[in-house]
Amino acid sequence: MRYTFFCLFTLLIGCVSPQQPQISLRSVPKKSPPHPHAVTHFLRARFAESAGQRDRAIEELQAAVQYDSTSATLYSALARNLNAVRRFQQAVEPARRAVQIDPQNVQTRWLYYEALSRGLRDTTSAIDQLNAIVRLAPRDLSAYQHLFQIYRARGQRNKVMTLLDSVVAMPGLMGAREKRFAADIYNQQRAFDKAAQIYRGILKDDPNNDDLQFKLGITHLSRGDTLAAEQNFRRIIARQDYSVTRENVPVWVQLVHIYSHEPYLNYLFEKPDARLVNQLGNVLLRMVKGRHDHDEKMLFVDMAERVLNHQLQTDPENQTLLGIKARLLLDANRTADARKTYRHANLQGEKTEYHLGIARSYRAEENWASAQQILEKLHGDTRPESEYYDQIAFDLARVYLRQNEIASARIIYQQAVDARPKNTGFRYELARTYLFDRIRERASPLLE
Repeated sequence: MRYTFFCLFTLLIGCVSPQQPQISLRSVPKKSPPHPHAVTHFLRARFAESAGQRDRAIEELQAAVQYDSTSATLYSALARNLNAVRRFQQAVEPARRAVQIDPQNVQTRWLYYEALSRGLRDTTSAIDQLNAIVRLAPRDLSAYQHLFQIYRARGQRNKVMTLLDSVVAMPGLMGAREKRFAADIYNQQRAFDKAAQIYRGILKDDPNNDDLQFKLGITHLSRGDTLAAEQNFRRIIARQDYSVTRENVPVWVQLVHIYSHEPYLNYLFEKPDARLVNQLGNVLLRMVKGRHDHDEKMLFVDMAERVLNHQLQTDPENQTLLGIKARLLLDANRTADARKTYRHANLQGEKTEYHLGIARSYRAEENWASAQQILEKLHGDTRPESEYYDQIAFDLARVYLRQNEIASARIIYQQAVDARPKNTGFRYELARTYLFDRIRERASPLLE
């Protein structure tokens, strides 16, 4: 009865249950497990590599691929270690095998690229790998950088521009750093408008970036927009409180270059920025004293004089500006003009330095009598504590020597030695006066 009841119950359940679909079981191919010897050699290689034992790692991996020639992992590891010890030519084959087995692996393709470019020097095949990396990882800028380097080295400007345009066009690909990199390449390829557009875009988000502002200014100069460049450089200087520092010297150099052209200097004077004009004058005075050829020096002198004249238009009796202008003219060997300006400055209140400047102008003209007359008075009126005493003493003694008045020069130097014993220069010059007269026994103690 139990068996009959079980059968009836089973039949009833079968009648009321929905029909189940038939399932066909197919065999799923399984990857065969790696050869145990290959695994052992691979693990040994990893330990050796982590310990910096590259050669040992290479030996283990070479053994591993003998047991398993289908593993991209093994070939990739072998190529990586060969590249690491600069055995690039030997790395080519395992890298090629790894790419062949796993063509979607970007890191493996980088290994293959390195082996090709540095081992076989096969630039064409190396470019193929870079293009493949770009396709697989379009947002990785490293491949683009290598392609740019190759194309630029080959002088293939069109390829550089095409590649760069494609990179820049990718939405959201580049941050500020990558955009600057792209703009720099555009500049190198003389695509200045495109470079300027990128720089301006970055500056919208980072308006106080002086380095970028400078790059934009240089780009404007390159594209022939000097006025726009001048505005960029002025913004930098204004933001740095018109100071002159080691870091912003290149900015001042560019401004001086721009203002060396008369129309732009006139433009500055028409819309004056007093602090900029004042500091520009100081910069030009420094440049006059720098190491430049004669033509450059005269250019800076002319510019500095124009700046000073502009300042004197609004304050014609400014003694400080007159003194600066006189020194400038004297440095330019315009002795008559310098003397006239020194005298003008003295009208605002006599100063020793201005009389000393007038004496120097006569010395430059070899008018020893006029120079002597001024210097003798200065020497008599100036105390040894004065900041001008040393220069007056030296200048007066030299005027005497130029007129062969050795005894008079010796008196001045002796007085200076007594008054300023710490200044060894006076002792040396005094000794020379004795040597001129062949009185060696008096010179020797002074030189000890």
